[in-house]
Amino acid sequence: MGGSNWSELQPELLQAIRSRVLKNSVVDYIRFGAVCKPWGSVILEKPRCPPPQIPHIMISSPRSSCFYSLDSKNHYRRERECKSNYGRFTVGRDHGWMVTVGHNDLGLLTASLVNPITGDEILLPLLNGLHISNATLSSHPTLTRDSENHCLVMALVTVEFSSESIVFCKPGDDKWTVIENVKDCNDLAYCNGVLYCLSSIKRAVIVCDIATSSVVEQIDLPNSFEKRGRCYLIESFGELLLLRAHFGQRYALGDERVALGDDRVVGFDVFRLDQSSRKWSEVKSLGDRTIFLSRRSKISLLASNHPGTKPNCILFLVGNSILFLLGGKRYTVFSLEDNSTEEFPFDAKLNDQDSLLLPVWFTPSLW
Repeated sequence: MGGSNWSELQPELLQAIRSRVLKNSVVDYIRFGAVCKPWGSVILEKPRCPPPQIPHIMISSPRSSCFYSLDSKNHYRRERECKSNYGRFTVGRDHGWMVTVGHNDLGLLTASLVNPITGDEILLPLLNGLHISNATLSSHPTLTRDSENHCLVMALVTVEFSSESIVFCKPGDDKWTVIENVKDCNDLAYCNGVLYCLSSIKRAVIVCDIATSSVVEQIDLPNSFEKRGRCYLIESFGELLLLRAHFGQRYALGDERVALGDDRVVGFDVFRLDQSSRKWSEVKSLGDRTIFLSRRSKISLLASNHPGTKPNCILFLVGNSILFLLGGKRYTVFSLEDNSTEEFPFDAKLNDQDSLLLPVWFTPSLW
């Protein structure tokens, strides 16, 4: 080959190298494409069957995202190239994409889907007075675009900072559809074609029908649920799960104990909704499943498909920005097998602009 000019490798050899890289992680895939322009052109040819990805810890700012890999114990930063992401903030993450909100050049409040790995962006309808506090996706936005399995973006909103409601749209729609009379909700989950909204104040789950844009049912929380503790809804392989986190001891930072005890998790209660009886039953084991949970992200996966992932566990990320800034960069693993907890620190090299941003779980995607 006469030297070590990596940019002049034959395409067949580059494809062979890429096939080896893809057996690892998306991180390796991105680094492969950053070697030089010819290598990047090969990366643009995305594979049809990517390997399963273990969720990363992500801290996202308007201009970049910092990722920490549990697998390699390394961190890396990905600058975003989308011009419209300047000054925007993230209100939801799902299927490897972020739901971002901000003002465009005309000063109008807009929303878009952004892939922080590839920089791809999908514009959503103008918000027109709607203010999103939380959002989720029904499916992957670029892999499910046929008429029957299209992606839905669903969000909790306030209208001109007063009345509350639920809105949804499909990428390509020209406006948001509003579901009226939904108030005091703090979490969303989409399961088997139905939208579920958790209201901790009402101690109930409100069921919304997307087809008719209406509320069709209200399901009370389990009687054993106390008012204390933070609750989450999550779809897990066709089942709707309700999780309640228990918090305890204060964190010790140096010689001081920080009065942020609601962020040291000591256990979880897990319930499953019976789709027929509409009753909750307690779950004592998740089996092969592992749940990754934070205030703004929820991921459920099969541990057997992700080597190195412990099954029957919930991985919880600390959810207090002050504690995180003071050095509380750690996550807790709760095992349903023996109700034990174990804490693990993680390293994330942050810029000043990242210091008050909360970490979340995120599964990188090339699509």
